[in-house]
Amino acid sequence: MKKVLMLPIALLITVAALHAQLAGAAKSVLVSSKPVISPHFASDFPMATDVNWTKTAGYNTASFVNNGERSHAYYNEKGILAGTIIDKKFTDLPQRSQYFITDHYNDYDISAVAFYDDNEEEPAGLTLNSQSFDNWDHYIVRLQHKKTKQQLMLQVSKTGDVSVYKKTK
Repeated sequence: MKKVLMLPIALLITVAALHAQLAGAAKSVLVSSKPVISPHFASDFPMATDVNWTKTAGYNTASFVNNGERSHAYYNEKGILAGTIIDKKFTDLPQRSQYFITDHYNDYDISAVAFYDDNEEEPAGLTLNSQSFDNWDHYIVRLQHKKTKQQLMLQVSKTGDVSVYKKTK
């Protein structure tokens, strides 16, 4: 009777051990899918909090808070930082550009302001939604026309020069 009872128990223990091994292997695969990125991210942004990773076309993206600002770091498939986009306020723009935008685009509402920080060591730069960002640091201001709802993106240099980056309907 003991032998009959021992066989199912031994089989149950074997199945449980095999399941634990497979679960451990699956975990190591999940953890090892980010080793190229995580060490770079930790050294690139040592003060980052509230970090969330997503995978988009061609990039592993870390969204996080750094120095109180919401930021998005884009790492290519090789784990190299292509660029960072930091959410900003209109008042963060150079004063010269603030005056220019309020004077020339007063029929638009400001819907978003961000700062694109290019990784100068990565010549490929950043491309999102088929839109290539120039390989230099600059602000991006998204405007929406008050009546027509047309979207307009402005590119603002760190010195305050303003140019139209993209118009959409």
